[in-house]
Amino acid sequence: MRKVLVGALMQESNSFSPRPSVWSDFHAVTGMDMLDRIAATPVFAAAGIEMVPTLYAYSVPGGILREDSYLRFKKQMLDCISDDAALDGVWLYLHGALEVERIGSGEADLVRAIRQKVGVNVPIAVALDFHANNTQVLMDNANIVYGYRTAPHTDETETQQNTARLLIRCMEEGLLPRPVMVRPPLLFPGEMATTGIEPLLSLMREVARAELTEGILCASFFDGMAWVDAPNSMASLVVVEERGMARAEKEAKRLAGLFWNVREQFRFEEETAQPEEAVRMAVAEPEEPVFITDSGDNVTAGAPGDSAYFLQLLMENPPDRVLVAGIAGRRGMEACQQVSVGGAVSFDIGGEMDPDGVVIPLNGFLKWKGKIPDKSGERNTEAAVVEVKGIQVIITAERCAFVTPESIESAGVRITDYKIVIVKQGYLYDALRRVSRRSIMAFTPGSACQDLSRFSYKKLMRPVFPLDKDFNWDVPE
Repeated sequence: MRKVLVGALMQESNSFSPRPSVWSDFHAVTGMDMLDRIAATPVFAAAGIEMVPTLYAYSVPGGILREDSYLRFKKQMLDCISDDAALDGVWLYLHGALEVERIGSGEADLVRAIRQKVGVNVPIAVALDFHANNTQVLMDNANIVYGYRTAPHTDETETQQNTARLLIRCMEEGLLPRPVMVRPPLLFPGEMATTGIEPLLSLMREVARAELTEGILCASFFDGMAWVDAPNSMASLVVVEERGMARAEKEAKRLAGLFWNVREQFRFEEETAQPEEAVRMAVAEPEEPVFITDSGDNVTAGAPGDSAYFLQLLMENPPDRVLVAGIAGRRGMEACQQVSVGGAVSFDIGGEMDPDGVVIPLNGFLKWKGKIPDKSGERNTEAAVVEVKGIQVIITAERCAFVTPESIESAGVRITDYKIVIVKQGYLYDALRRVSRRSIMAFTPGSACQDLSRFSYKKLMRPVFPLDKDFNWDVPE
């Protein structure tokens, strides 16, 4: 029976977040239990392939990962590769924008280390997020590199399974392909590169069409993660050919040229406004609920999620039936734990992780307290709902991404009770889009601010569009 090593390490980094990520931020599962967390398991099982489990570790996006925490994950994976393992393949589910303290790209370092252990004749297939910041080191050590086709992401399962099928084909046909990467100097905030509108709508069709070229195994476009200050932070086209690299190079260069030529057409899919105007627009909207995203403190882009900026704005002239979901704050949770539901609470909210975050006094009444699941659904965090000046605020002990109706309503509230819902996101996640009557992205400050010119990039390769505009780029010969 053929054997495939499987593993997953998923976190998107934001190097402008003041709070570093650490081991305890991750939900980690080892042994056979991890096979229930990856979507490739049924594909390998149906093919009669034995899976050798290593580690499944997931965290919501956050600051740069501490080196010691990353090395602990790395060791767990490598320790599962015995000298006599006789592996036929390696399947990995990684993010692609995991930035590690003093190391750089976690994906590049990890895949290179695995390659050193398994040797050159074992195919390695890597499934990546759409926002991966790819490196040549990764291309040199992997055989298959395949990414999501959607943003907001709706094809995570499909991507994992397609990558597994590609690995199986490599094993069955004795293929050891080399990915070809071309990086046009483009780096858009994720909110400016969504696949449901032009130009990406047509461009992603071209990426899919490239896979119909004879001899091409797969093709992917990666937007990159704009809030990582690293030399590899940039868009990339990756094409993999069955044997050889000539056709893959041709397609990768063709696609890179197409993306570069329409660079001026990238735009926000969401309706956008300054925060004050976003609130006015939401109040005037006859349909409900209206979602407003606090994009600068976007937890799903690695921001701390603890700024009270938007709550302060709302309290100046409170609209009717508003829910803020949510604000991370241990001070607030500790205060809520000391009183019963219905009791008065008083504490400062905001700025516990971000020293530049807005901090305000909050004096209100406790409406609910309990535990809610995180974005992965794997871990619970303490939470409370506090009402202040008619505004209801979900307070969480840990950073929490409210990306589905279920995650919001797990805090004892109902979305249909509110006219306006504030969430710490950039673009609205797909599950919330389905219940929203209108969504507005507010240009708020923070470590996920949409205006990239506000950040001091020191490692990023320049020039890069749209940070720089007066330069020419030619597709490499």
